[in-house]
Amino acid sequence: MTSKKTGERIKDGFMEEVMRIMPVMCYAEIAELGAGVDLVRHIETGRIAVRKRYPPDMRPVCECLKKEKMPGIPEILEICEENEELVIIEEYVQGMTLRDYLERYGPLPANRAAFCTAVLASVLEECHHLTPPVVHRDVKPENVILTESRLFYIVDFGAAKIVSEGEERDANFQGTPGYAAPEQYGFAPSGPAADVYALGILFYEMIGAKNWNSAPLRVGKVIRKATSALPENRFCDAGELKRAILTCLPPEMLNIFLAGEFYHKSVNRTKKGDKNGICGGSLLCDSGGF
Repeated sequence: MTSKKTGERIKDGFMEEVMRIMPVMCYAEIAELGAGVDLVRHIETGRIAVRKRYPPDMRPVCECLKKEKMPGIPEILEICEENEELVIIEEYVQGMTLRDYLERYGPLPANRAAFCTAVLASVLEECHHLTPPVVHRDVKPENVILTESRLFYIVDFGAAKIVSEGEERDANFQGTPGYAAPEQYGFAPSGPAADVYALGILFYEMIGAKNWNSAPLRVGKVIRKATSALPENRFCDAGELKRAILTCLPPEMLNIFLAGEFYHKSVNRTKKGDKNGICGGSLLCDSGGF
């Protein structure tokens, strides 16, 4: 027979577990988007969100992103652990992936590709300037979303890590072949320069072979440095890459970009109606971009 005190402890433990996962239980599944990723709706508010499942060791990264709430990165709404998995609820960003855009419309002129890469570098600059830095490690066209409001988001931080001093190399490979920097294969510890490499590949891919003849010489120099095999020969982080790209932009595009930076750095994400994007909705359109 279970004693009264034992029964109370069991009851308390059960209630503690319920309270721990209660925020996630408030979301009902709508559709499965992929392995371990579901579209969900909050039962009371009707808010649409995304539910993801990660290994428990991703908690530090998720907690950091939830706390910082950086523009151009989906906001993490809830975090809990269930059945030895980390369950997160994050903002649903609706739009077209950069991969879909390039397949549908083809490559971009060099100036527009430079503008877009600088915007993406601004998103990652926020991560790289945290203490310690957060590195995405899987920047690729499938993980870049362009919304109907012409705002860029970088999504899927499932391969991300917080940089630790004293690391000799990454514990295991994280990323996508073709976009992952050489050090991500275990040759050295990956840091912000790994994301610089992926952005350089993305920059090259956005221009496409047919537009290379019209690309300014300095664009090629930026891409070659960003994609150097050795991390110490690249730009040190996304902020340095962004500043190099800005030297490639014509004056009118540079002014538009700087206006976008002022917008995203001054905006309050908690303000009603804020789109949480990296630049104003008209900027890419005004630049002759998407």
